[in-house]
Amino acid sequence: VRDNKTTSVNMSVWSDNAVKVIWGEARIQEELDGATRNKTIYQKISQKLAEQGHEHDWNQCRTKIKNLKRDYRTVKDHNGETGRGRKTCRFFRELDEILGHRPASVPLSASS
Repeated sequence: VRDNKTTSVNMSVWSDNAVKVIWGEARIQEELDGATRNKTIYQKISQKLAEQGHEHDWNQCRTKIKNLKRDYRTVKDHNGETGRGRKTCRFFRELDEILGHRPASVPLSASS
C-alpha cells in the first residue's frame, strides 16, 4: 500500500487536498460506477482540480483513482480474513465512506 508521495504516470506528486477533491463528492464515484466509457468524467475531475490549483491530466486522475481503489480493496480483503493483523492505507477512512457499501468493494475473500 502506498504513502502520500504516490506518483502518477508523469511522476507528479498528489497533494492530500487534490486527493480529497477526487473523493469529496460521492457523485463523482457514482458517475464512474455507471460509465463504461469514462474519459469525460476524468476530464471533469481534471478540470475541477485545475480550478483549485492542481495540475493533473485526465489520465493521471484515472490512474490515481484506480490505484486508490485497488489499495482500499487490498486492505479490506486483508482485514476481512481472520488471524491476520490489521492494515490500513492512506485515506482509508475517506475511501471507506464512499466505497464501503458498494458491491465492487466487497473483499475478495467474501466473494470466493
